[in-house]
Amino acid sequence: MKAKLYLDDIRPKPDNFILVRDYNECIILLENGVFELVSLDYSLGFDSHTGYDVLLWLNQHPEHLPEKIRVHSTHSYGKKLMEDYIVKHFPQVELIP
Repeated sequence: MKAKLYLDDIRPKPDNFILVRDYNECIILLENGVFELVSLDYSLGFDSHTGYDVLLWLNQHPEHLPEKIRVHSTHSYGKKLMEDYIVKHFPQVELIP
């Protein structure tokens, strides 16, 4: 069974997800695991990276793309930016609303 990954700097971990709090943790897990779903926040607190940076990394490493991606951010600009990027660059990935 494939795992589900949740990137967020403050929200609690949803059931059945692996929680990571920053970009570096997220990339390490993406490099070493196979994920059915990756749920991304845009703003990551004091981290200089964002959830958008994870998408840029995935575009450079398509072998690590999950089957599905969700953007759970409340940052309206960041959420739209990320969703538009997913639709444009990852047509094979299901965007979960």
